[in-house]
Amino acid sequence: MVNRTHLSELKRLSGQERGYKDWNQWRRKNPTVAPDFSNADLSGLDLGLFDLRGANLKSAVLRSTRLFSAELNNADLSNANFSQANLSSAQLVNCILDQANLSRADLRGSNLRKACLVAANLREANLSKATLNSANLTQASLSKADLTSAIMKAVNLQNADLSAAQALGTDFEEAVLTGVCLQNWNSNDKTILDNVYCEYVYLEKVFGGRFNQRYPAHRPFLPGEFIKKFQKTSNNIEFFLPNGIIDLPLSLQSLKQLYPGKVFEVLEIESKEREAVIVRLEALSAGNQESIKEFHQKQIQLAEAFYGLQTATPNLYRRDTLEQSRIGNKLTQGQQQRLEKECKDLQDLWNLKAERLRHLRQNLAIESASAIRFQLQQQIRDEEEDIQSLNNKLAEIEQALERQENLSTLD
Repeated sequence: MVNRTHLSELKRLSGQERGYKDWNQWRRKNPTVAPDFSNADLSGLDLGLFDLRGANLKSAVLRSTRLFSAELNNADLSNANFSQANLSSAQLVNCILDQANLSRADLRGSNLRKACLVAANLREANLSKATLNSANLTQASLSKADLTSAIMKAVNLQNADLSAAQALGTDFEEAVLTGVCLQNWNSNDKTILDNVYCEYVYLEKVFGGRFNQRYPAHRPFLPGEFIKKFQKTSNNIEFFLPNGIIDLPLSLQSLKQLYPGKVFEVLEIESKEREAVIVRLEALSAGNQESIKEFHQKQIQLAEAFYGLQTATPNLYRRDTLEQSRIGNKLTQGQQQRLEKECKDLQDLWNLKAERLRHLRQNLAIESASAIRFQLQQQIRDEEEDIQSLNNKLAEIEQALERQENLSTLD
């Protein structure tokens, strides 16, 4: 239970020029007294450099509280609310933060060694250059968190959410990563994954926060398989194409300017929602300019063929369904529902294409550089062709659905 005397004194000294010195002196004189601030509202206070070691802050509210370089070692912070608090350079060694809310908190350079953060909320928190060696982050949410250059050796991240996390130069040596969600996480060649323990990961997070797309699907990783798939080298490049393979030629052109004398081999294409894809490339040394052009043309053809194989099955199913409708056969309820869903998906895609075409035309109207104008004109032609193709597909499906409606009326 909160100690009213402790709480009153802390609030009185908060923000005073000598506040932290007077408080810390009192702590030194009373080493056996553990301040109790459980369930207290400490939002917005300035507690920078305060000695709160061993304090009871269970379920306390510290929204936007300044705790820069504060001493919180061995404190009980479970279920506390630190959202948007400044904990940069704070000492949190061996503290309890189970189910604590640290969303959007500033934890840059903080020391969380051996801290317990089971099911803690660290969404969009800044943990760059923080130390979390041997911390327990089981089931913690680190979605969109910044882990740049953080030291996370031997950390337990089992079933944690690392979706869209920035893990550039992060040290995960000997970490437990079984069951983590790695959707759209961002790592680089300086990210350390040596000796991690991982049986499987998830590649997607669906509505409600549930993880999906287990990888590998029905077995654990083989020895060395995890690091082979996820460890990036300085020669590997990964980028996101929201509009699909259609943007690959322009992306390769941009990469050629950034990395002169290199060619880029397509290693993998990963389909995302709608038409978006992630393309993984390896940079290789190039010969003359003509060979670069020829090599990239082959890579584009390879990527298009690979992507075509990925999307062939639903297209074949649609053609078979349309053929049944065309010859007058009544479709099953499941077949009709699939056609209706595809019709809606194509309409959504048509809307996205139309919006992209509008932006391209606007950019063309204000662009003066001839090389960029040429690229924009080519993109506009491609989008117009895609929209026409979508119109044809939509018309075909709508006619099939209309025939089914007529057949149902006859019944």
